[in-house]
Amino acid sequence: MTTSNRSWAALSLLSLALMFSLQGGACGPQITPNGNSDTGSPVRKLIGTDGGAIEATNARGDLIRLEVPSGALSQAVDITIDPLDEPPASPVGGNVFPGIELQPAGLRLLKAATLKLTLAQGAPDARTLLLHLRQADFVMPLSDQAIAGNVISGKIRHFSTYLAGSPSDSEASQQADKAAGQSSDSSDWQATLDHIGGMMEWGEWFVSHGMGDQGQALFNQAEQALRAAIECFLDPNCHPVPIDICNEDYIREALAYLAQAQLLGFDEQSDLMQNLNATVTHLLNQCTNQFAIDYDYLQAVNQYAFSQDIHVTGQILFSLPVYVVSDIEPLHATGQGTVNGTITGVAGDCTITGSFTIDVVVEGQLESDEMGQPWLNLQLTESWYASGQQTFVCPEDNNVSVPLPPSQSIQNIRLLMQDGYVLQQPHLQTQGYYRWTLRVLHVW
Repeated sequence: MTTSNRSWAALSLLSLALMFSLQGGACGPQITPNGNSDTGSPVRKLIGTDGGAIEATNARGDLIRLEVPSGALSQAVDITIDPLDEPPASPVGGNVFPGIELQPAGLRLLKAATLKLTLAQGAPDARTLLLHLRQADFVMPLSDQAIAGNVISGKIRHFSTYLAGSPSDSEASQQADKAAGQSSDSSDWQATLDHIGGMMEWGEWFVSHGMGDQGQALFNQAEQALRAAIECFLDPNCHPVPIDICNEDYIREALAYLAQAQLLGFDEQSDLMQNLNATVTHLLNQCTNQFAIDYDYLQAVNQYAFSQDIHVTGQILFSLPVYVVSDIEPLHATGQGTVNGTITGVAGDCTITGSFTIDVVVEGQLESDEMGQPWLNLQLTESWYASGQQTFVCPEDNNVSVPLPPSQSIQNIRLLMQDGYVLQQPHLQTQGYYRWTLRVLHVW
């Protein structure tokens, strides 16, 4: 699938906007007082889906701050920072910060949190890295590390044990080689991105210490790991597609891989990026700007000995595909579905019952009025009696079932893009009404 420059630009801008919205604002979250302020003691705090921050101080006087962005947690979690008095066994001899344990251990975050240390003993040297202790003989640097004065920070997506150290050249080489030999878990995209970010940090560390060839080799290995992760994500035999492709974690994974690939400068015209772009475009078109129309029709006929009520209810889903976003083109609505109808009535001494379906196709576009309010101008093409029949039950068991002849109608409606907005019109041929209610299911 090929993508025009304009469509790719629109998708890229949307992806960036989505990533920014997923990562929260730039301002740090506020801290509420914590009941346990003893130096070196564990600190516990309940953090909810809106995010927050928690601080602790170890026995050396180092200040530890964990900033959890909004949306990183799917539910409120009791988070604990447990400062370590002594550094755990690790393959890096030059310890700078004895470490912490973040609990609950193994907790995965939907968005990366920031771990920030303010070191009491002054600024760390240029060799210092924040490290995730995976095993006693294996550490990985945190992603997006920065040193400013005596503050060192990095990004984490898992709760585990973290420390800071200044590795020697040989220690760094051994750990980088060990990292290069690790395979990512295709079912854990957070761990995959942590692994890729750690490889990039090793590469930058080597380059900054005059070992450019080794650094470039690590950059290449990080790129290969990301390619392998994306290829697995795109292959349903490697990474099964969820039944609900609008699963938020699945969308986050797709957007995260796209953002990381763009960050590493993957060729946008390559088959890999074209396929990833097509997949992300499909997801966004299916799962963003989602709406529904609730149907409620009533047609009532009452003439002499004949009366009949026809009632139609149901919901039709539609979306505004995002790939056509531009400065000059409106968003075009597309959707289809089926609503159900019932028939009740009498004809002389006979009673009438029946049921049927109506197939509906939704087309239209989003426009704004002179006040800038968004309106959906929609055309509903209705295929009445796609299935169904009515039955006449008469005295003396004289029952007759009659098929309903197919017919078609078109409704042109205009709905304010506001959840719960109702449009009602009278039925022109009989008593009754047409009523449509707009449901805003998901807007990004």
